[in-house]
Amino acid sequence: MKLELQLLKNYLLGQQLRRVDNMVSYMKQYSNWDNFGLNESEFELNMRAIDAFSAEKALKLARKYFVIDDFATIISGKY
Repeated sequence: MKLELQLLKNYLLGQQLRRVDNMVSYMKQYSNWDNFGLNESEFELNMRAIDAFSAEKALKLARKYFVIDDFATIISGKY
């Protein structure tokens, strides 16, 4: 699981960087921050939050929110 999590984190970090990788995209991102009363520190907070996310945190959240009794089984076709 840790390898998959690291791949996901790398992907998400890359997406964050692509949002500000040139002047036009940076200004679009800056406009979004401004619209919501945020600033450039939001970028760093997001990067740190992605980097700090761990496999243990993922398991804890999964145990909290994915309750097997809340799911339904759907069978399609001949059974």
